[in-house]
Amino acid sequence: MSRWPSNNPIKLTVHPVTHLACARCAPVWARSLSCALDVMKHALGVITLAAAVTAFGSVSAGGAELSPSEIAEILQIKAWRIPEPAKGREWSLEVVTELPTTSGRQLERGGALVSLRPTGDDRYEFVLKQLRAQSTGTMSPCREPEGSSPICEAYSLEFESRPRCLDDCSRAVLAHMVPMLGTESQRWLLLVAVPTLTIPVDDKTAVTPLP
Repeated sequence: MSRWPSNNPIKLTVHPVTHLACARCAPVWARSLSCALDVMKHALGVITLAAAVTAFGSVSAGGAELSPSEIAEILQIKAWRIPEPAKGREWSLEVVTELPTTSGRQLERGGALVSLRPTGDDRYEFVLKQLRAQSTGTMSPCREPEGSSPICEAYSLEFESRPRCLDDCSRAVLAHMVPMLGTESQRWLLLVAVPTLTIPVDDKTAVTPLP
């Protein structure tokens, strides 16, 4: 039986067409939960969070299979299916200190996706999948909006099971931040439909194809 080196227990391959990753532990590490978690984290560094959870139909850890929902729970991933934005719009994330009255409706499910994952130091990695494209980045909700006093020392972040609509559902609440010392500095993390950024093209515009 061939064995992989003990200092390199993870084998990762990427499908040439779908670009989804498939990872597994070396035989001598196959029953190690830590290796299974390293597999997931290693894959998340290669492909998107959403694709990673989809790619792993099951992961074996200690003889037990982990479902996609269990993987998301272990990695503390919060994800919501949301509708595609209206024409000329795209979804963005925004933190506000004042919240208008909600409409009481929940944002419908659709073909777009937003997800959040804590990365430490009160920061979150986000993924926005919409309009056949995908964007990723990091944000620190407890330090926003710009110009406000941070509440990172002691606060709770309560996520909505489904985004709650504001106004005509062009904005929706994803999470509520409450400082442990008083409620005067409450924050809300919103999903907001903003105008799509467009760059006018004329005879002076140089277009360079991507490699």
